[in-house]
Amino acid sequence: MIVWLLQRNEPTPHDDGGGQRVFRTGIMAQMLSDAGHEVVWWTSDFDHYNRRHRYNGNHSKSTITGYDIQYLKSRGYRKNISYDRIAANKEVALSFAKIARQYSNIPDVIIASIPTAELAWQGIKYGKKHGIPVLLDVRDLWPDHIVDLAPIWAKPLVKLGIWPLSRLTSKVFKQATGVFGLTESFLDWGLSYAMRERNRYDRVVPMGYVKNGSVDSDKQDQDKQFWKKQGISEHSGYLISSFIGTIGYSSDLDLVIDAAKRLKAENKKVKLVICGDGELACLLHEKARGLDNVIFPGWINK
Repeated sequence: MIVWLLQRNEPTPHDDGGGQRVFRTGIMAQMLSDAGHEVVWWTSDFDHYNRRHRYNGNHSKSTITGYDIQYLKSRGYRKNISYDRIAANKEVALSFAKIARQYSNIPDVIIASIPTAELAWQGIKYGKKHGIPVLLDVRDLWPDHIVDLAPIWAKPLVKLGIWPLSRLTSKVFKQATGVFGLTESFLDWGLSYAMRERNRYDRVVPMGYVKNGSVDSDKQDQDKQFWKKQGISEHSGYLISSFIGTIGYSSDLDLVIDAAKRLKAENKKVKLVICGDGELACLLHEKARGLDNVIFPGWINK
């Protein structure tokens, strides 16, 4: 079976010389490839996390583990919520539409991530033309999330401003074959846009992670030294709780810092390790100032 995966902003196995860990689409691509399917992952040429272009244009490259990645030309951007990012989403979608027409191997199924509706819509159009089922994988409640971030007084204006994107999102869900969601609420959100009840193609597919296999002893020693410098070591007697992800608006990490303050006041032997980076990282660092039980190692590789 030939499977196309449409996801424009995850890290790929080619990033950071192969040292970057893959996320949901990367895991899905590898599992499908390992099962004997032919996989093409369509993504942006712009590296969302390192804020740089990979190949400065459309570029196809195979992974050493057996599937292909088609990088799509688009502009870059500095802020996650900005005009440039919206324009970049449109450019990626148009690049897909152009290059997909040149592919001789038509897929048996397309799995498109939400966001973005722009890329998913081009997948829907391609699927309709060739009679291919298209499944949507809901990762974020976009564009509704934009309204949630706006101050109360501005919400009506923001809602009006994103109406074209909301309308496109509705079209995408109404014409998709099925919907995946990270959680029940994510799935219900997608089905509310589709304006239908669940069917046999709708599923909750939770977050997952693939163990990276064996690590040689030298690398293990380096890793242990890295964590030791961060104040984390084996047999320390501390309960260690970790977060690994993007420090942004969708993670309520302020509550975690409030908990850390209470734990410190009560002299509890607990350390909170918050790995990653994001739009709210600086604010969170400031809120945690003076807390020796909160550790920020930054962005970590696999």
